[in-house]
Amino acid sequence: MARVKAGIPTVSELVEGETEYRQVSGQGVISYTKNDNQLYSTRTYPTPIPPVIDKKESSSISNIVNISTTGELELDFSSLSSATLANGDFLMFLDTTSSYAVRKEAIADVATLFSGTGLTATNSVIAVDAAQTQITSVGTIGTGTWEGTTIAVAQGGTGATTLNNLITLGTHTEGSYVATLTAGTLIDLQNNSGENASPTVDVDLNEAAAAVMAAGDGIIFVDADDSNAAKQETLSDLLDTVAGTVGTTGLDRSGATLVITDLHPVGVSGANNQLLTDDGDGTVTSESGLTYNGSTLAVTGALSNTTAADLSTSSGITTIGSTTALTVSAVGILNVNNQTDATSTTDGSLQTDGGLSVAKDAVFGNDIKLLTDNSIISMGDGGPFTITHSGDGATIAGLGALVVDSTGSTVTIDGHTGITLQSTSSGDILLDSAADVVLDAAGGNFEFKDAGTAQLTLDVDGTAGDIIFNLEVNGDDLVFTQYDNTEVLRLKDEATAVIRNSYITDHALNSKPASNGRHFATGDADYQQNYSWIGLYDQISGVNEHDADYGNWGE
Repeated sequence: MARVKAGIPTVSELVEGETEYRQVSGQGVISYTKNDNQLYSTRTYPTPIPPVIDKKESSSISNIVNISTTGELELDFSSLSSATLANGDFLMFLDTTSSYAVRKEAIADVATLFSGTGLTATNSVIAVDAAQTQITSVGTIGTGTWEGTTIAVAQGGTGATTLNNLITLGTHTEGSYVATLTAGTLIDLQNNSGENASPTVDVDLNEAAAAVMAAGDGIIFVDADDSNAAKQETLSDLLDTVAGTVGTTGLDRSGATLVITDLHPVGVSGANNQLLTDDGDGTVTSESGLTYNGSTLAVTGALSNTTAADLSTSSGITTIGSTTALTVSAVGILNVNNQTDATSTTDGSLQTDGGLSVAKDAVFGNDIKLLTDNSIISMGDGGPFTITHSGDGATIAGLGALVVDSTGSTVTIDGHTGITLQSTSSGDILLDSAADVVLDAAGGNFEFKDAGTAQLTLDVDGTAGDIIFNLEVNGDDLVFTQYDNTEVLRLKDEATAVIRNSYITDHALNSKPASNGRHFATGDADYQQNYSWIGLYDQISGVNEHDADYGNWGE
């Protein structure tokens, strides 16, 4: 059933999308709808359908016309305004003595009704009657605040308003108590003041006075055989216990001192100068291979050390092996006197399984051998110069210039199957001599190649009495030029020779040059069959004798 509340609602009172009806003074019933956090209102008007009256008591409703149906009225107490009850106000109630009729009663009457024995009501207020005599027994007061005066000690109280410093020990108490603690010798106290203090007692042995123990002095100990009770024992008795039986331990007590009297029980054979060792289980053994006579320590067997071994001497020489086999001088010079030559990495007088580092110069009196293939001799910081073994050969490489200089004699590079001087980068090969450059080839041939392709061969012994220049590429001419590249002589591929400003040809055919030329015979049989023709030209354009390309002779 929808209830109609009074007053205009606020936005927060309605739920989004909800519609609520309100009775607004002077306006009637207004419907309010919340949409998009805003209120929208619509005024309603009365209808001809009357409400149904549901009454607990007969009542009359006037001014209702044309009642044709029933309705119901309901009181909405939640819409009532808040107020404070005061003397003179009334309360509604159902009167059971009058068929539950609705009645009203003043608050003052209700207060009087509630005031029983020992209580009075005045102007709607209920109070305890101080003159009442009806309280005959007292139970336990579980709650509340005592508002009276202090309770005397004789009445079971303290006679005071606070419990601070209420009881004085010795005055308000009976029996013994500890008023204070005082630290004595070897005793330290902490937290020893204040009512809530928790004192701590410590034994401080640092306070004991220094003294020298004697055989009769006592030692405090915990007796494990007597429930760990604290007891004392003399120092002499303690040492006797520690020494045990002399025949078993070799120890005995002399006053307040332990002395070794016999080492035979602990494994000592008794031989002269033998040193004692511990077998690792507490057993002492005299070592026949380790002796010391007061000046010399003799070891029979190997020396072994897991950490650095110090064999230094303040002066003189340390000798290892026989008298002079290996010596180390006081300044650190190592001298190995063994003269065994080295033929592998496992013989020789000085051997190492790792590398050998030498900060200064190394001088060798005989050969230096690198036994591994592809071994390298590296020189300089970072190894800019190397000699590398490869197969049966070797490679000499350097980042800078490589100079082979024999100041006293010649330098010979001997390759039994040949020698190659090669520049694999951009550099030239320069032959520079303070005297002559001599090319001596027993085969008689000097070859000139271009990137591996033969171009020219100079044969100095192919035909007796001839020096032969042979062009190796078909179609090439042999050209001689001046310093400025001006051509002087060209030996052409077709067996002709062109001399600057002259033309020479050898006619093998039976032909005859023009009458205006000059010729000379090269044979004595027939000048028409065997002659050479010399033609002169000036390379002037338009002249009939001009032959710029040194081709066929003109008119």
